[in-house]
Amino acid sequence: MQERTIDLYQERDFGDKISATFQFVRENFKLLFPTILITSGPFFLLSGLAAAMYQNYLFGGFNSDSGLEDFGFEMLFVFQIIAVILRYIGILFLFAGLYEYVINYKADKNNMPDYLTIAKRSFRHAPKILLGGIVAGLLTIIACFFLLIPGIYLGVVFSFLLWVMIFEKRGLGVAMGRCFEIIKEHWWSTFGLIVIMSILQGIVGAIFSLPAGIVSGLTMTMGESAVLKLFNLVLLSVTTVFASLFYVLTPVS
Repeated sequence: MQERTIDLYQERDFGDKISATFQFVRENFKLLFPTILITSGPFFLLSGLAAAMYQNYLFGGFNSDSGLEDFGFEMLFVFQIIAVILRYIGILFLFAGLYEYVINYKADKNNMPDYLTIAKRSFRHAPKILLGGIVAGLLTIIACFFLLIPGIYLGVVFSFLLWVMIFEKRGLGVAMGRCFEIIKEHWWSTFGLIVIMSILQGIVGAIFSLPAGIVSGLTMTMGESAVLKLFNLVLLSVTTVFASLFYVLTPVS
């Protein structure tokens, strides 16, 4: 058994946080990724399926003689909204799996339960994860409607919300206030860390999505090929799952 060496309580500077993130993921990959695959994979799979259906409808409209007007804008909108909602729910349940993993890691990092046990235990966090995630998401979106900067500010502040609700066992209102206490004098460093990790996630996601992008391009140029559309459907669904698992980098950091 590989020894796990990361001390979660150690204070680190900006560069060390990034290094420690990848070290944690590397040391825990074999147990962590099956855990979050179980908790979030089904949502990411359905999100990828909806995104693939969106593409098929979009490209079908481009390739039809009547164009998108007769093909149905409403179907494009429906599949796009479904894909976004399912991906967001998948991210929330990825957090649930990760946080339950960390709870067990803190208890005894070299004597961890199997991934099925951790995944099963993680669903006890579902009510808090969903409540906190939905409220934080809505408040951030509303703030962005008024002005972009307040939305960005709240997004960084509430990046701690789910962690506080689970690890400090706080209610939603108290946890939101606690987030402002935690972020005080650390907003810019937290913002920078989120930006860097998001860029890295984007690079990994682009690598995983490249094959699906090629197939999508072929689908658009070759027109009504049922086999190609089916292959695009399957490939985009699967690549969405594996690309989305790397959302774990930001909460780990």
